[in-house]
Amino acid sequence: MLVAKFLRECSKKMAGNSRDEILKRIRMGLYGSSLNEPGQKAEPEVVESDSLSSIPSASTESLVDLFIEELLKVNGNAMVVKSAGELNEFLEKFVDQRSLKSFSIWESELIRKFKIKELLEGRGLELRPSESKEKLAMVDFGITEADFAISASGTLVLMTSEKKPRSVSLVPPLHIALVGIVN
Repeated sequence: MLVAKFLRECSKKMAGNSRDEILKRIRMGLYGSSLNEPGQKAEPEVVESDSLSSIPSASTESLVDLFIEELLKVNGNAMVVKSAGELNEFLEKFVDQRSLKSFSIWESELIRKFKIKELLEGRGLELRPSESKEKLAMVDFGITEADFAISASGTLVLMTSEKKPRSVSLVPPLHIALVGIVN
């Protein structure tokens, strides 16, 4: 299992309004320049299928390594754990090192399997429900399960639902995403 933690702490380098800065960066990525005015459309990028032919033949281990390498490039962190014990040890250290007190968590099969909610509540952490926006805004970290991990870009895909709200991965300053690895 791969645990990817996204530390989305506010950057001191962001000048002015954070929202404007984020939108500027998105526009730069979409339009390939420092364009600040919306309304101009980017030309879609065409990718030849032959350029992706090496990825399907890669081993699971090399795809995990590539995912971690790409995730590090976008200021994420990742670690591979091979057992429930290793996952519990990681979570305990993660919480203790940061003196975390509260969390929000998805209801998913993988998270239930490893009894993460029970582990954290047993350590005295407060579970704050994602339904309450006021309480979620004060959560120390969120835990989700990724449906897909795209190795070529270090991207996680999270399919949201009523029991898996997007806000758990976006609102808290820290995010842990569990990714099951299928051989």
